Amino acid sequence: EDIKIKILESATVNIGMNIKVLSTPIKLEDFQCQRFGKFSDDEFVTSVSEFAVYKIHKARHSEPVRRTLCLSEHCLLERDPQTYSICTLQPLNNIFALIRDNDNPQLFSIQYFSGQVRTYTTTDRDSLLASLLDGVRAAGNKDVHVTMVPTERGLRLGPLYLPVEEEAESLHLKLLLNPPATKPFSQCVRRFNANVPYSGLLYSITQEGIFSENKEKLITGVLQSLVSKEGDQKTITTMELEAQFHALRRLAASKVGYACFTKLPGFREAIGLKVVSALKRNDYAVTQAAIDMICALMHPMHDDYDLRQEQLNKSSLLQTKPFLESLLNMWTTHIAQGTGALIVSAMLDFLTFSLCVPYSETTDGKHFDTLLEMVSDRGRMLFRLFQHPSMAIVKGAGLVMRSIIEEGETDVAEKMQNLALAEGALPRHLLAALYTQGTDGRLLTHRQLSRHLIGLWVTGNPTAMNLLKRIMPTGLIAFLDSSDEIPKEALEQEMLNHRNNLKLAQEHANKEKKNPNWAALERQIKMVEKRVEHYTNLAMQHWGARVGIQLKREEKIKERPIVLRRRR
Repeated sequence: EDIKIKILESATVNIGMNIKVLSTPIKLEDFQCQRFGKFSDDEFVTSVSEFAVYKIHKARHSEPVRRTLCLSEHCLLERDPQTYSICTLQPLNNIFALIRDNDNPQLFSIQYFSGQVRTYTTTDRDSLLASLLDGVRAAGNKDVHVTMVPTERGLRLGPLYLPVEEEAESLHLKLLLNPPATKPFSQCVRRFNANVPYSGLLYSITQEGIFSENKEKLITGVLQSLVSKEGDQKTITTMELEAQFHALRRLAASKVGYACFTKLPGFREAIGLKVVSALKRNDYAVTQAAIDMICALMHPMHDDYDLRQEQLNKSSLLQTKPFLESLLNMWTTHIAQGTGALIVSAMLDFLTFSLCVPYSETTDGKHFDTLLEMVSDRGRMLFRLFQHPSMAIVKGAGLVMRSIIEEGETDVAEKMQNLALAEGALPRHLLAALYTQGTDGRLLTHRQLSRHLIGLWVTGNPTAMNLLKRIMPTGLIAFLDSSDEIPKEALEQEMLNHRNNLKLAQEHANKEKKNPNWAALERQIKMVEKRVEHYTNLAMQHWGARVGIQLKREEKIKERPIVLRRRR
């Protein structure tokens, strides 16, 4: 009791804090069960994926220590492989960046918003990073990214867990626009990346007011500056090139930067040359950064986006067949060699935004058919991804496979059905479709996708049906022929299609509609204009015809409504 009193007195006198002491002490069992606070429940500590790693922490351990790195729906856990007890627990929303060492193929680090950096080694590093990246983004953390080096704290105006103010963001945009002569441009880019979140500019919309800054003009100028001052793409270091792609990705994630891809003269061509030059380096980190930047141009990362602009950007990116061929060849090479999981995952995102529902509805029909045919020709490689240790890659491959069967020709669908049997994908997904349990959203999404794929692979395929008849009990097969209605509690929520393009297009059309009173007033004004123009022409006809004066009435170009590609 004396110790408790001394603690209370010392806390009040020295640091001005009131410490509450419970009248009834807690039991040791309660402490062990609730030691992680709100993260003590099963949903936070139940693993979705597990990886064997060695943790490097020289302050505590002179030698690397074996750990099992576990990924749950909301947390990242380190477990002791011998006792399976939890050593550390970190919420996924606390992760700031994933650092992938470019020299050591097994070394990676995790940088947290608190500034802490934890370093590990593992044999299958890129697969672990691909799973972790997908898990952190699924948990709602949009700012996480993969980089070669940790963010330098000295370059950032504030702690990592607090976003910078509007003035600081504007200053860094101006720094890129007019870099000082005494500082190299690469350092300006690093400063910009350290202060602007990966999900895009926080203050990219011009505020109302006489003295407010024109953000659109500033962002456009910065994009032009990045392209013009990028340096020789063949000689600059990989670290500088990756930083440039990260800066472009941050700018493209804003509404103005996204629209600049097609509206800014020469910008599209400059980005195309930059990406092609980067892919020729055959560097994993640079390739992944380049494809991630392309994905930000394919699908808007900002709120209140415009479907028409998404259609224009996709048409610009998908219209060059040799470019798509080079991307797909690079992708299949990594799949065949079992390397570059981060690149494979980024390419699956690219294909998802091009071919998969709901994003495919904004893809031009001709470009869609061309890309779908190119991917279906590499169908066997796609089936290899179903054996991948990263669930994020398995899910991405399943979404692309679904699009190939649903949207492709009949012979393509039959080919995929036969490959599903030949490559053993049907039994694997049957297992996931029947026996996946838990409340984790990613697991349930994977189960729903597996069930959908099973239906596509079995429909109209007598060989697959005969296989299922040999696997399933006779009574269960007879029950499947029942005409009873499915109970409401057995119906699943749609987890794969989370964007209603038709609703968005209708909202856009309603926005463009004018008030009927204003529309009537405009019609009357146009009638008056026509009459004035008619009489003016009559008055000027005598001498105007000789001099060559002609009055031209400019017709306002009507904006076409958004047309979505119809799914087959």
